[in-house]
Amino acid sequence: MALELKYAQYNNHMKPYVPIDCEFHDRIEDAAVRKKRVTIEFWSGEIQESINAVIQDIRIEDGSEFLILDSNKGSIRLDDIVSVDGNVLLPILEK
Repeated sequence: MALELKYAQYNNHMKPYVPIDCEFHDRIEDAAVRKKRVTIEFWSGEIQESINAVIQDIRIEDGSEFLILDSNKGSIRLDDIVSVDGNVLLPILEK
C-alpha cells in the first residue's frame, strides 16, 4: 500500500535519496517515541522552510525515509531536513 504523503506539498523534486547520519536518525526516533513537539527546518525545493510538529512515525516509501507529522501536516523526506530543534544534520563524509 503506497503512503499518501503530502511530500509533494513541501518538495516537488524527487532526487535520489541519500541516507542520513545514524546518530541524527536516532535523535529523530527518540523525538517520535516521546511524542515531543519539535521545530523542523527543511528544504522545500530551493527554499528553506520551518514547521513545528510532533513526529508520529518514520516510514520508508520507494527506498526513501519520511517523517510523518501530526495533525495532517504531511511528511518530510529525511534527507531534506536541515535541523530538528536546532540540532543540525551534517552530511555523511565518505571515507
